[in-house]
Amino acid sequence: MIRLISISRRFYSTPPPQSKIRNIGVIAHVDAGKTTVTERLLYLSGAIQNPGHVDKGTTVTDYLDIERERGITVQSAAVNLDWNGHRINLIDTPGHVDFREGAFSDCSLERTFVHLDNPLERVCIVQQSIISVEVERCVRVLDGIVVVIDGSAGVQPQTLTVWDQSSKFKLPAHFFINKLDKKEANFDKSIDSIQQKLGIPTVKTVIPLADGTGILDILNGRLLKYSESESSDWLPSEDPQLQEARSDLCYTLSDHSPEFFTHFLDENDGNPMKISPGFIQTTLRNLTVSSKIATVSCGSAIRNLNCVRPILDSVANFFPSPDMRNREFQRVFGHDLAGLVFKITHDKRRGQLSYIRIYTGRLQNNSSIFNTSQMASEGPLKVFTPYADELKSVEYVDWGNIAVVAGLQNTVTGDTRE
Repeated sequence: MIRLISISRRFYSTPPPQSKIRNIGVIAHVDAGKTTVTERLLYLSGAIQNPGHVDKGTTVTDYLDIERERGITVQSAAVNLDWNGHRINLIDTPGHVDFREGAFSDCSLERTFVHLDNPLERVCIVQQSIISVEVERCVRVLDGIVVVIDGSAGVQPQTLTVWDQSSKFKLPAHFFINKLDKKEANFDKSIDSIQQKLGIPTVKTVIPLADGTGILDILNGRLLKYSESESSDWLPSEDPQLQEARSDLCYTLSDHSPEFFTHFLDENDGNPMKISPGFIQTTLRNLTVSSKIATVSCGSAIRNLNCVRPILDSVANFFPSPDMRNREFQRVFGHDLAGLVFKITHDKRRGQLSYIRIYTGRLQNNSSIFNTSQMASEGPLKVFTPYADELKSVEYVDWGNIAVVAGLQNTVTGDTRE
C-alpha cells in the first residue's frame, strides 16, 4: 500500500516560537491502541493524508519489519506535527516493558544466562531490558506525556511501569481512555484505576454519552457520535449531561486551586455557566504544568478518528513549552549550545545517527561540537529533522526541538553536547 504524506507541511512549515513548541511522548500498555492514536493525531494535523492501520502494517511510526508483522511497537520513533500554531514533537515509545532498567541491578547478564536454560528466553529478557532502557531515555527528554488506557482493562502492569519511569521527571500528563466501543469498557472504573494505581488526581474534559453512542466535549460544548463513518465530526450540543459534567469539572478544579475556588463559589455562587472557558483553561494549564492534576479524554480511536482531537487541544493548551521546564539549562548555558543524546541508531548510508534534544542554543549543519562526557570535539556534522524512518536535511535546529545528527562517531546515549 502506498502512503500519501504531506511533505510541504511536515518539513517546510515555518518554525514557531519556543513558547509554541511541545515535546511529548505517547505511552501505554501493549495493545491499548497507542500507535493507532498516534496515527490519528498525525492525520488530523495534516501530517499524513491517509491514516494508517496497525493490522495492515501501514502506520508511520511502526516502520520496522518486526513491528509491522506483529502489530507492536518495539523501537521509539520521532515525528512532528503542527496544531493550532503549535509545533508538537512526538515520540511514540515501545509498549512492551516487562523489566525496568534496574532489572539486573543484583546480577550480571552473564549470571542471568547461567540461570536460564532456554536460549529464546534469554533473548527475550535482554530485549525487554533494552526496551525499558530506551523508554526511560526517551521519557527523559520529554516535556509531557499522553497515556493511552484500554477502557476495558484500566491501568495495566506495563502502563504502571512506564508511569513510574516518567514520574521521575515529574512530567505533566493527559490520559486518553481508548476502546470505549468494547462491550467490557467501563469509563468510571478506568478513571478509578488511574487515580488509585497511579496516584494522580484526574479532571474529565471529555466523557462518554450515557447510552454509549458517542462522547461529549465538556470544555467546548460539543458532541461526537460514533457512526458508520470513522471521520464524522464534532457538532454543537446542549445535551443535559453537559451542564452536570461542567459542574463536576468546576468543583474538581476548586479542590486543587484556591483562586478558582474563590472565583467559582464566592464570586459566582457556584454556577458553572458563569465561569468563562478562558478561566477554566488557564486553571487547567496551571494545574497540569505543576502536575497537580491530569486531564482525561476518551473515545475509540479505531471507530472515529476525530475522538483524538481533544488530545491535540490538551497538548497545545495545557502542556508546558520547553522554556518552562528547562530553566536551569538556560541559566547555565544561556544562548550557547547544550543538548543530550538520548537515542542512537545506524543507517547503512549515513552511518551512526544520534538523536539529540536541544536544550539551549542552535545546532548548525556542518559544525563541530564538544562532547562534555567524552571530553572531545566531533564534527563536521550533518543535521536532520526526524520523521519516523525518514530524515530531512536542514541548516539548523533551534533549542527546544529534537534533531538527528550524523558524524558523532564516539558518542553514546547520555552524552551531552556543547
